[in-house]
Amino acid sequence: MLKDGFIMPSQKRKFPFQVLLLIPAILLMLYGLWAGLQRMGWALPQLQTGLAALHGPLMIAGFLGTLLSLERAVALRIRLFYLAPLGSAIGMALVLMGVNGAMGVVLITLGSALMFVMMAYIVRQQTVPFTILLATGSAMWLVGNLIWLAGLGIANAVLWWSGFLILTIVGERLELSRVLHVPRRAQIIFWTGIALFGAGVVLDTPERLVLPDATLFLGSRLTGLGMLVLAIWLARYDIARRNMRQTGLTRFIAICLMLGYVWLGIGARRRACITTPCCTRFLSALYLA
Repeated sequence: MLKDGFIMPSQKRKFPFQVLLLIPAILLMLYGLWAGLQRMGWALPQLQTGLAALHGPLMIAGFLGTLLSLERAVALRIRLFYLAPLGSAIGMALVLMGVNGAMGVVLITLGSALMFVMMAYIVRQQTVPFTILLATGSAMWLVGNLIWLAGLGIANAVLWWSGFLILTIVGERLELSRVLHVPRRAQIIFWTGIALFGAGVVLDTPERLVLPDATLFLGSRLTGLGMLVLAIWLARYDIARRNMRQTGLTRFIAICLMLGYVWLGIGARRRACITTPCCTRFLSALYLA
């Protein structure tokens, strides 16, 4: 390096330790994809007994929970918050190994609780709609993990986990679309969709636990309606719609986002039914989105 006419020795760059936390997230993703292919009926080598049943937890509580909490911790640059992705990754590894009963789920739950603390900290620094949505999404992940920890079954936790992902993505898109002028009527429609989705998630678990199978399942239908409203709103008002007229990577990302909103709408339609195959198709469409 040349400085003031003298050749100075180049400074060594420190290896970012955050990369070390990214490695288990990638491994959990690969495990989750393997489990998903097994659920689809692919004749793959059996890495361990019951892996296919852990497809959902691996992708949400393991991979995405670790990745998103790591992203927030890196942005805030507070060392304590790195315990969130660390707890999620180690906890999911323990679940995979079947070590010490519920200890793995406990660590995942603690990681999600710390992520909620992170988001509450961000909301305190910047109290705006998109940060509130992001914090609400992290709270949904925490509630879903608590349901899992309480032994109520993954089927009752998965919709809360879905809310974690949907509100996180919607919150981030809302942040990026602030430069656009959104009519007041459209804002009302957006928050109506959020309210319908949130009410449906809250109603779904007690309905499934308390009411008989012949019940209408209002929670599922409200959730699907809310998702449909959000999918249409994002397709109409997200900045990605304008970016489709750009070139290169910007255009590619915009097209992918718009296709994602289509799949979100398809998932909303599938959410309205309550049979196991239909719910499986709903989840597949949602996470593809």
